[in-house]
Amino acid sequence: MNSGEPVTPELFVSWHLASYATRLDRSTIHIMMHSTLLRRNVVLSESGQQRRSIGTGGLKAAAPSLGADQFDEEDPEEAASLFVYFNVLIFSIVTGAIFGVTFLVWVM
Repeated sequence: MNSGEPVTPELFVSWHLASYATRLDRSTIHIMMHSTLLRRNVVLSESGQQRRSIGTGGLKAAAPSLGADQFDEEDPEEAASLFVYFNVLIFSIVTGAIFGVTFLVWVM
């Protein structure tokens, strides 16, 4: 959490809503607090955070369960493939996050 963001609304929202809704609400509050400083970069940054929170919330909830349903746990070969699926899924998410953070820092 950055030093300029509100603490109390974020705590309230994080107790009652999912992670993506917390990020969405926090970004909206952050925009409203800095309405006098709305420049193009701020608007793009905040709208990007909101889109990311919606996409991340849907991906984290749906991808593991939908992918795991494709494997039959009774079949030994598919049971082994289930472990590979989860390893590749987590590796892809972490690699994408590291690349995104590194690339954004390099661009800025």
